[in-house]
Amino acid sequence: MAPITSDAERPKTEERRTYSDLPLRTGDPFASAWGLFSDGDELGRLNLLTEDVVRDALLSARSGQTISLNLSLEEPLVPMNPQRRACVHTYTHKGFSNDDDIALNTQASSHWDGLRHVGYGYLSRLPSQEAQYYGGVPQAVLNDTSKHTLGIDRVAQRGGIVARGILLDYAVWADQAGVHYSPFERHAIPLPHLLACAHQQRIQFRCGDVLLIRTGWTSAYRALSAPEKEELGLRRGEERTHVGLEQHESTLRWLFDTGFSAVASDTVALEAWPARPIRLENGTPPRAEVQVCMHEVLLSGWGMLIGESWDLDRLAEACHQRRSYDFLLVSMPLSLPGGVASPSNAVAVL
Repeated sequence: MAPITSDAERPKTEERRTYSDLPLRTGDPFASAWGLFSDGDELGRLNLLTEDVVRDALLSARSGQTISLNLSLEEPLVPMNPQRRACVHTYTHKGFSNDDDIALNTQASSHWDGLRHVGYGYLSRLPSQEAQYYGGVPQAVLNDTSKHTLGIDRVAQRGGIVARGILLDYAVWADQAGVHYSPFERHAIPLPHLLACAHQQRIQFRCGDVLLIRTGWTSAYRALSAPEKEELGLRRGEERTHVGLEQHESTLRWLFDTGFSAVASDTVALEAWPARPIRLENGTPPRAEVQVCMHEVLLSGWGMLIGESWDLDRLAEACHQRRSYDFLLVSMPLSLPGGVASPSNAVAVL
């Protein structure tokens, strides 16, 4: 099998800083990239999706086959966070026409975490007024309903997300490698496993790629009975365990230096849950100022959208059949001013 494609030349712009440069400014939070693009920037890593990068991404749509990457709005049966309510769909018949209304939490099913979701201070439980979001935006700005700073609508206004998508089917790789785990337990996926999976699939990454990681969470969930699904969704605190990426500095370095514009998976929180402080590469215990989790660094440090609870099973089947793991990814979040998150509304074009 030939490689998917050769590595595209990375844009020679100021954005091509490395993880070793972080934080870019003295006094900024751990591993933050504030000021990388421009003062007041609200798009973060999506700035990497230049017209040239998008045009090259179009070449990954070869057959024209389209695959939805979204669960039903009513799936999971019970949201995995007990504080989130399930979708309520009301149907109304009006003579010779029909309407429907929906009430939903934007993170109850397949979704993007936007840049308002988790700020620095989440894991250390700082007072909420001390939280800092992408670019140093304080919680007080987000509390001002007259401002929509960092809202998910900024992504919609730029034309959504059109990029080359890459699938790492970790679930299949792990099974073949003898790595056994339950998606509903806190199995932390280390970077060497991701790299081995990418090597097996003969993937070459490009700057601007959107990385999708299949852990097998969705297929395992669909095999449960209705009572089991309900029980899973009602777990609280430390009982809410799920597979995800290992909270390690080497993973952060790889995500940043590889040039991903966004990252998503079929699991509940992308990183292994419950969240833990990032472990430093030198092996020393995390310092007090590094008591941060992956959500804090990706969302508020880099402005990188995190996709969660995506349906990647059909995509994985198609990619395995084609022996090709790149595709055109198109996603249009809600144009909701000041929105924290959005249903992903994502499709892969193979």
